[in-house]
Amino acid sequence: MLKGLKISSGTALANVIVLKKSALLVPEYTITDVEQEISRFNHAHTCALEENRILYEKACQTLSKEDAAIFLAHKEILEDEFSLVIPITDAIRNNHWNAAKATDFQFNQIISMFENMGDEYMKARALDARDIRERLLRHLLGIQNTDLNNLEENHIIVAYEITPSDTARMNLDKVAGFITETGGPASHSAIIARNLGIPAVSMIPDAVHVLRTGMQVLLDGTNGTVETEVTEETINRFLKAKQEETELHALYNTYKGKPTITKDGHQLSLFANIGVPKDVDKVLDADAEGIGLFRSEFLYMDSGTLPDEETQFEAYKAVLEKMNPKPVIIRTLDIGGDKELPSLNLSKEDNPFLGYRAIRICLDRTELFRTQLRALVRASSYGNLQIMFPMISSLEELRAAKAVLNEVKTSLSKEGFSYSAQIPVGMMIEVPGAAVMADDFAKEVDFFSIGTNDLTQYTLAADRGNPKVAHLYNPRHPAVLSLIRYTIEAAHKNGIPCGICGESAGDTKLQPLFIRYGIDELSMSPTSILKSRMEISKLIYTDYNTGSYFS
Repeated sequence: MLKGLKISSGTALANVIVLKKSALLVPEYTITDVEQEISRFNHAHTCALEENRILYEKACQTLSKEDAAIFLAHKEILEDEFSLVIPITDAIRNNHWNAAKATDFQFNQIISMFENMGDEYMKARALDARDIRERLLRHLLGIQNTDLNNLEENHIIVAYEITPSDTARMNLDKVAGFITETGGPASHSAIIARNLGIPAVSMIPDAVHVLRTGMQVLLDGTNGTVETEVTEETINRFLKAKQEETELHALYNTYKGKPTITKDGHQLSLFANIGVPKDVDKVLDADAEGIGLFRSEFLYMDSGTLPDEETQFEAYKAVLEKMNPKPVIIRTLDIGGDKELPSLNLSKEDNPFLGYRAIRICLDRTELFRTQLRALVRASSYGNLQIMFPMISSLEELRAAKAVLNEVKTSLSKEGFSYSAQIPVGMMIEVPGAAVMADDFAKEVDFFSIGTNDLTQYTLAADRGNPKVAHLYNPRHPAVLSLIRYTIEAAHKNGIPCGICGESAGDTKLQPLFIRYGIDELSMSPTSILKSRMEISKLIYTDYNTGSYFS
């Protein structure tokens, strides 16, 4: 049995097709005719854009428009003059590099930047960049793509990684499952698999060599395993599991339209986390009661330049209108740490998680901050907006951020813009010092949201993106739970609600504890909403402790 990372739940029993891609050998030589080489690059670039258009149209036929939109993002990357086209043509002109070497070099820079980030979303962007790199290099080198259109039914695809281009060329109706050597929960193949209900397991070491085309395997995406010895008992177990899956998903769907409420009548809210406006459809389909975390920084990361006020305004407005009247909590720019932004030209730091990031950047570069706040405040007229400041560690920072927000409101009023008279303002609790001072902070904000990812790594001094200390990163550590409990009680003592928007919010083993602490809202992946609602309906709400920190 092979053990990997569970990516998309479900089971599949089928024969394997192994996709082995030959490595692209990039030639390196000095060119003499610079203009001719730039012309050759431009031609390949045009061909890559045309191929991208065809892939998008095909993806629209086989996937949802939201999933097909990945190729619109690829188009933006291909057309990005600042990050791609100009650096490549400059390398050809100034270094006399051949076009393939210049292209390979620039993409490796982009890929390295994404891979060095701990955030799963940004690691997935590295796969997008590798996909685009391969397509552009194939056009430069005259190499044809592997045809994946004629896959037979009931086959499990095995690959080192599965790119958006791969899935666009597949007949996904004939794909029973995915097994990959790499790729996390936010990878393209993982998202496609979950959206289409295709079981998937990643992080299977040397999968393309251990597994062979034609081999029958049992893929268990729920437990993250692949069984290579299929017996009659295996088949019977598979048939039973498929029946249970069908019944379970039907059961989850019965919780659509129902309140999130415990067995003894204690009610709370299940919100969803999103990164881009197109995610809203998944939030609505999952019947979430609101958006607890809109990571606004991805609007910046998806562009080679800083988005202007109008671009941001339209994005926020679109989300608020679709969700109205449900609440939407939008976190202001959270760059730094594991999220870089080339257009900001931030210097390298020895300890980026402890350095120049999030609210610290915004309060230093106030024009950047004001632009975002202007877009947010203007958009508030179109729905139930709540603004949240990240990485607050002192009262001075919080008061300074609120002061900039008030200045923006005054300025917009003078300019004749209308906006909501009541925009709740909250803060994330992710710094242990902020958790300890929660009683003081609660007097100055309208709500708390606990970011358990950073709170855990800061409390335990364990970088959540470093595999060497991964065993120390434990969101169930008593110290972390104590800070969460204290924060919730401090919020309630001061009459404000408290939510959790980190990965722990969707952990059904931790949810009973959070509910007993008195949490008001849990914000998670849209796919976790209905399962969590069902599990919460089985709980009995009781006080976890005989007393509280404030009794």
